[in-house]
Amino acid sequence: EDAVQKAVKRASAKIKKIVGVEVLKFSAKVRDDRLAEFHANLKLAFVVDGPGGE
Repeated sequence: EDAVQKAVKRASAKIKKIVGVEVLKFSAKVRDDRLAEFHANLKLAFVVDGPGGE
């Protein structure tokens, strides 16, 4: 869950009006027999404004 939250926060710096997320894949790296990093592959849904700002 934390990996998804971080990914959405990072994407929202460039993409405005994110309205949904689909988690495609979770993965993790192991170091010294412990989970060290989590990764999430996502699809984001967002609103694209039209020419009139709709």
